[in-house]
Amino acid sequence: MSVNNSSRRGVTRTVLGSLLVAAAALAAQPSLAHGERHHGGGGGHHGMMMEGGGPQQRHMARMLDFVEATDAQRASVKGIADAAAAKAKPLRDQQRALREQARAQMNSGVVNRTAAESMRQQMVALHDQTSKIRLDAMLDIADQLTPEQRAKIGAMMAKRAEHKREHRMQHHGDAAPKS
Repeated sequence: MSVNNSSRRGVTRTVLGSLLVAAAALAAQPSLAHGERHHGGGGGHHGMMMEGGGPQQRHMARMLDFVEATDAQRASVKGIADAAAAKAKPLRDQQRALREQARAQMNSGVVNRTAAESMRQQMVALHDQTSKIRLDAMLDIADQLTPEQRAKIGAMMAKRAEHKREHRMQHHGDAAPKS
């Protein structure tokens, strides 16, 4: 394996990871995907679903700004986020209900191991389904960007990861594994 191929794979993983985080954030925020504004700041200058909201939405808007995404690309990303949010919402609702059931079961007088294991298995299955939605959204978003845009995001994220690793070394004295 040549160094060039190894480094290219690292950048590809970084880009895909970055897009996964952004897609997951968008999928996890159905109100943002539908264009609602929240208190607390603006994101991208285009005023679509990434404006306002949490840090993940602002991160996505900054990434699209950074790569100078076109309005068409931004609209495609919004459509992907809308679809992912619609698919993920019922799963998140089920996850929330299961957490409440698990909490109630743990607070009851008798610990039912069979029920607890059943809830755990259901939670794992729901997590797997939401993970698949996030991955599909990330890949769909990546398809909307040019190879140059993906490479630019990859380089930015690799630089950020290195900065975080250096920060951990300085402040915590432990070397985190390089990705």
